[in-house]
Parts: sequence; structure tokens; C-alpha cells
Amino acid sequence: MFLFLILFSLFLILAENFGWIKTIRSAVEKGSIPTKMVAYRTWQGIGGSFSGLFSLSNCPQKIADLEKQIEEYLVLSVKLNVLEEENKALRRQLEAPLPPTIKFLPAKTLGLTKYLTIDKGEENGVKPGMIVVSENILVGKIIQVTPKTAQVILPTNPDSKIPSRTIKTNARGLVEGQFGTGAVFDRVLQAEVLESGDLLVTTGEGEYERDLLIGKLTRIEKVPVEPFQKGEITPLLDYSKLVNVFVIK
Repeated sequence: MFLFLILFSLFLILAENFGWIKTIRSAVEKGSIPTKMVAYRTWQGIGGSFSGLFSLSNCPQKIADLEKQIEEYLVLSVKLNVLEEENKALRRQLEAPLPPTIKFLPAKTLGLTKYLTIDKGEENGVKPGMIVVSENILVGKIIQVTPKTAQVILPTNPDSKIPSRTIKTNARGLVEGQFGTGAVFDRVLQAEVLESGDLLVTTGEGEYERDLLIGKLTRIEKVPVEPFQKGEITPLLDYSKLVNVFVIK
């Protein structure tokens, strides 16, 4: 080992004298420069980011301005989404299979308790008795109005009675609301034929437009000794999720 150290020392002395060390160092540095450059540029980028953060931390006004801009962008995004949904709803409404002479007033829902509240009222020409729809599906009938809002009674309301018929068998009766979220097709003569899955539409009586969809029969209750039969109805709309509706004027 001692002899090896002596020989290695002699080699370094000779390499230094003949310039070999510079050549080796140059080759090593040349290979390491790209790595060093990447590392330094990365550090510069991080340093710039931290510098910006420190600058912001030292300037509350800049932070407040950024927060305001973010809030404005969020509000604008929500407005754009609302407009897009309104346009889609209007397009679907115009494509609904209803008489072309019918005029619609677009409205938005504001809440649902006993009645559905919409954002159109007397100032928009809305009156009690007008019908509210979503495409060709009945939402309900307006029963109360204020200057800017209106209350809509839904088919599931216990006070609602809608002259209706089945599409397939043309059986006639009344759609009556039940406590909760359901409705029944009642006052149907025993001689009429009711089939589960048949759709119900308005007959055009009682201020309701003709052939507006209401719901689907799901279970038939037929007692031979009774003068009438009836069936349970599943609504075609989730009233709690309605956003855009249309008043028939």
C-alpha cells in the first residue's frame, strides 16, 4: 500500500508537469456544465416565485386585488353557466311538441314549499290561472301573484285536481295530489281500461292546455264493488330540481 501511494504521488507530479491534469479537469467540467445550468435555472425559477410570494406578503393590497380578481372570475363563470343552461332550456322548449301559436315567458324557480315560487309576476303580465311547463310536461298552475313573483300549485299538491286521460287507452279521470310528493289518477270508471306504465296527459279542461304530460301510472287499484278505480302516478319531473320553467301566456 505504501509503495502504491509513492507511485501515485509520482504520477500526479508528472501529470501536473506535462499538463495532463488540466485536460482531465476540462473534460470533467465540460460534462458537468449542462447539469449545473439546469440546476441553476431551476433555482432561479424557484427564487423568482418565492420572491413574488415575499413581495405579496409585504403588500396586503396586492393580495386583496388578487382575491378580488379571483372572486370576479368565479362570479363570471357562474353567470356564463346560468346563461348556457337558460339557452339549453329555451332550445328544448322551442323544440317541444306543442302548438306553435303558444307564447312562453321564461322564468326561474326561487323555492319550493307548499307551492313552487317563480321570479315572474304581475309586472311581467303573469296572472292566476296561467299554466307553467317544462318542455311539454306540466309543472303546475299559477294561483297567486305579486308584482315580481308567482306561486305555482303542483300536480302533487292535495288541492290540485287536473282533468286527465291516459294516452294508450284514453281512460278519463282526475289527477289528484297526495300528501307528500305523489299523486293518483282517480275517479276513473270501472269500465275504463288502466294499464301500468301508461302515460297521463291533460284533457284541455279546467284552464289547462291540452295534451301536457303529467306522469306515469305505476300501480292500479281496482275494486269491483266500487264505482271507480284509480292508479298511482309517478311524476315525470323532480320539482325540487327545476331551475328554468316557462309560463304559457
